[in-house]
Amino acid sequence: MTKNYVRVVLEGNADLAKGFLLGFAAGRGLQGEIYFGSDFDLEEEGARGFLAHLVGLGEEHTVVVMAEALLDDVTAAVAARGGDLGLAVKKVELIREVEVELSFHTYSREVGGELKALLGAPPAGVTLSPPFSPEERYDPEGKGVEAYTPLHDYEISYRGRLSGPPGAVFPLAGRLNRFEVVTLKGWAFKFSDRS
Repeated sequence: MTKNYVRVVLEGNADLAKGFLLGFAAGRGLQGEIYFGSDFDLEEEGARGFLAHLVGLGEEHTVVVMAEALLDDVTAAVAARGGDLGLAVKKVELIREVEVELSFHTYSREVGGELKALLGAPPAGVTLSPPFSPEERYDPEGKGVEAYTPLHDYEISYRGRLSGPPGAVFPLAGRLNRFEVVTLKGWAFKFSDRS
């Protein structure tokens, strides 16, 4: 059975919101995923909002993606106790699909092998476009050359788009975020009606 996910915009300090939600979920023994915008660069403040926030005129907010099964309990908890911390639910949207731009480039065979293993067989429902076919280059003349020279014996790179249901994309993105050579940017959400 596929879980539904929602995108929730919370007004209030991002660190307080994260602590509140993680503590609430752990205390209640709730099962389900919660992904924080600060961990995945999901915040969409824009230049105007950023400037307003800097001068104290804008509201601080955080974006959270969570299993829809948690929504009623979380919104009730925020309504009951979040006010003490300056937290409030501002917006809730049902997510149909997420997309993110993915790119990497490395000279490490070990890292390249790990990325090929992760992306060569993505989780069910996750699509890579173009299909995963990284550019690899082998040059035996580069063997033993220092790391910061223009000649390397191995090189691998890929640029594409990762898309699919949130419950499959976010765990994969979390694993990819552990690699310094991977860039994930330009998150986009496709929303569903609640009907």
